[in-house]
Amino acid sequence: MSEGGGGERACATRRSGSYDISNRYIDATTSNKKRIVKVLKGLAEYSNMTLGQLLEKIVLHSFEPEPGQEGEWCASPYSRRTLGVLADLKRIYGLDDDVHASRHYAEVDGPHDDPD
Repeated sequence: MSEGGGGERACATRRSGSYDISNRYIDATTSNKKRIVKVLKGLAEYSNMTLGQLLEKIVLHSFEPEPGQEGEWCASPYSRRTLGVLADLKRIYGLDDDVHASRHYAEVDGPHDDPD
């Protein structure tokens, strides 16, 4: 994911095997709760990553189910230490939402649901 600047960029990624995979990165504008973005930026800084790298890591881990818990649990990319830092960041920035909170979000003065 590219942050700011617009456009598209490409990079080659070496995987554990002996081949390269070409990736195309595009800018993806999203709207998120301010407190969530603050926590994510703090976690990215703590992890020495860009916000885009952190989001990519989170998303890829969310695609990996815990064996035997498919559809219920996914893999966590965080150590216990990082989970402690994350809890501190959530407290500092007043983020008290749980995993199901987004079901109750309502957008105000923002984009509206588009069927496409």
